[in-house]
Amino acid sequence: MSERLNSGVVDLTPYSNTGGKYSQIPATAQPVQEMNFSGSGANKSPIQGEVLIDTLSFSLQLSALSKSSEVVSRWTHSDDEIIGRFKAFLYRCFGDDIVAQPMVINGRNGFDNRLILEDGAGFVAFGGNNIVRTENGPEKRAERFQVYLDGAGCAMVKDWQRLYQAMCDANVAGYDVRITRVDVAADFHEGEVTYLDAIEAYQSGLFTSRGRPPKSKLINDMGSGEGCTFYVGSRLGGKLFRAYEKGKQLGDKTSPWNRFEVEWIGDNKRVIPFEILINPKEYIAGAYGESGATAFIHDLISVIKTSAKKLKITYQTARYWCRLQYGKLINFASRGLHLADDQVVLEFFNPDGFPDRLLSAPATIGVFPQEV
Repeated sequence: MSERLNSGVVDLTPYSNTGGKYSQIPATAQPVQEMNFSGSGANKSPIQGEVLIDTLSFSLQLSALSKSSEVVSRWTHSDDEIIGRFKAFLYRCFGDDIVAQPMVINGRNGFDNRLILEDGAGFVAFGGNNIVRTENGPEKRAERFQVYLDGAGCAMVKDWQRLYQAMCDANVAGYDVRITRVDVAADFHEGEVTYLDAIEAYQSGLFTSRGRPPKSKLINDMGSGEGCTFYVGSRLGGKLFRAYEKGKQLGDKTSPWNRFEVEWIGDNKRVIPFEILINPKEYIAGAYGESGATAFIHDLISVIKTSAKKLKITYQTARYWCRLQYGKLINFASRGLHLADDQVVLEFFNPDGFPDRLLSAPATIGVFPQEV
């Protein structure tokens, strides 16, 4: 790697991305038979990996909670009524995969109120966002609510088609459903593709559109083992690319696992099609055109490993810190108090669930892959 790339945080281009607006995200990628980042003519056969949705946020009018389009708020309804309506809505979207906790708490993302989703899946936020400041002064609009799923929440969704259909139905009913953010990731578990390939693709112009290279940045861990991250684009422009060492980010300093990820931001002028939920592979492959930096993902040979690998690395990291912080206490209980092994387990056992960071899909349903 060049001396410049080893210097820490690097801006690889003097240009900035002004972020052109777009009305649709095209899924234009066609089958690509070779992956050639460097432009040198070196061919690589299709590789293995896994494509998944890693973050999702969508919003719609709060009146979607009521068949009669009545105003639903803490001024007009009890918290129990509001929670019941949100639970019914979540069931229409996700079935039993995503469930809200029965408590209204402080808000987030500009909303006054929030319901936390169980097992660390995310949240639902509502209230207090119907007054919008415009150049002509404050304007009152139909109040909305937001459903936000983080990586753990997205891993819990088993039927994306169900969510897609529920969003389409709500939109047809006039509730103005909008995807406000979606992250699509491609994981290369054995390091088949790395962030260095993304840098090479950038230097070869494979992220460039309209003749101008987007803004880029490299965060270098300088050999610490925490993992490097390469960014292209910006949220202000509506599309941000990340390539990073996912395994190292989770705590395994020797992991070869790398991730390519595209984050799209939607608003009144940027429409993210609902189809991205049921065909994420085509959208990440087409993010930079049919010959762009991510086009090779179109031919990716799909393997399902991400959930198991994340669980394995997270467990190993948690076990390390448990030994470091509590290992001597457990040793004292065993050798100092002369407790039998089963008594030691009972001494520290907590039957009330799993640690939040280990609540992946396999852990939730009690099925652990053999490698874990």
